[in-house]
Amino acid sequence: MADNGCSGLMDFFFGGVFIILFGVSLWLAFRATLRKRELSEKPEPISLTIILATLAILIVGKMFGQDFKGNTWIYAEANADKLETQTLTLRKNGTFKVDLGHVDFSCYFSGHYQKLGDTIVLDKDVIAQTNFLLTTKYLLQDTLLVPLNDTNVDNTKFNDFVINSKK
Repeated sequence: MADNGCSGLMDFFFGGVFIILFGVSLWLAFRATLRKRELSEKPEPISLTIILATLAILIVGKMFGQDFKGNTWIYAEANADKLETQTLTLRKNGTFKVDLGHVDFSCYFSGHYQKLGDTIVLDKDVIAQTNFLLTTKYLLQDTLLVPLNDTNVDNTKFNDFVINSKK
């Protein structure tokens, strides 16, 4: 399940340029469709259908994109400093996603987890990709995910995760 990646300020810039160009393309497509309709009395259903289908797919994908990967069980945020953020999403299907945000870039990593009683065990290989900013084992309490000792990593640098939503 390779759903890992990073993005930075340049990705934000290119995303903005893409949105602007996409908006101009939509405007031109609507304008061309309406002009064709004015010139000939016949309606132009194919162009309009393609435009509306594209918009519908983009809107549905944006609204329900995370739900296609599985229903969220726990969403938690770490008590880190204001310049860095850490979020952990545990899904009901046994997968998780970690978001690590910094001032100028952010990364996300996905993998599988196991629930052993009141302990959550995250995939060791995925946690290694985060430069061990997280541990592989967390104790599930009412409103917290508390890091447990990992045998080969210093435990003092880990943050508790505050559970924002639990379904």
